Amino acid sequence: MTNRIPFAAVLASLLLLAVACSDEATRPEVPDPDPDLSGTVTDAAGRPVADAAIGLVYKLDGVSLPGDAAKPATQIVYSLPEASHLRLVILDRAGALLRTVVDDQLPAGPHTYIWDGRDDDGDRVPAGMYRALAEVDGALNDDMSIFLYEFDPAAFLDAPNAVTNADGRFRIDRALIAVGDSLGAVPDESGGEPVWTRIRPELGVVAAIADSAGLHWVRVGIVWDANAVAGQDVTLALPAP
Repeated sequence: MTNRIPFAAVLASLLLLAVACSDEATRPEVPDPDPDLSGTVTDAAGRPVADAAIGLVYKLDGVSLPGDAAKPATQIVYSLPEASHLRLVILDRAGALLRTVVDDQLPAGPHTYIWDGRDDDGDRVPAGMYRALAEVDGALNDDMSIFLYEFDPAAFLDAPNAVTNADGRFRIDRALIAVGDSLGAVPDESGGEPVWTRIRPELGVVAAIADSAGLHWVRVGIVWDANAVAGQDVTLALPAP
């Protein structure tokens, strides 16, 4: 005996399938969440402020950083067991080359270099985590972490993490935000023993601008989740002159 499927049932199934496919085709795409730190800077009247410098203020676990000082430079000491060609470069947290400190044939022994916190163009780099890579005779020999921090709002004018556009908007790539990075054994500025520490998620976001009336700045605190898919968008309102 032959089983027959009613034509009406087949047609109904085809119609349902067509409707389902149509729904899939017309369903709007949900954009991926913005992973970066972004925001808007306004004046006291709520108008967007262009060319405002944006800076990040970091905190460490278990270590007291001075509130009235900064570390815009660092000393790098590297020892060669024998005469070799040393290439020492500075990279940002995303891996971009910023500065070639030395690229030369050197005698055996210790060699000390001061990285002044500037790139190869002479511009100061912003506060954050950096890497110093040492290549000896063409082979990677060491990978060191360097943490530069800043507190003074005026200093962010020379070394901003970002600058606002004509609409008062700014964006900082999350790959450049050093929250959660480990610093290893760090000497406490208060004189205590070195402790193992990392950069805390509490982050200060500073907006600063200078005009004929002087320096205007504002700071807001956020908690930055380094593991979150979505970033944050903040608003910073500069005080009235």
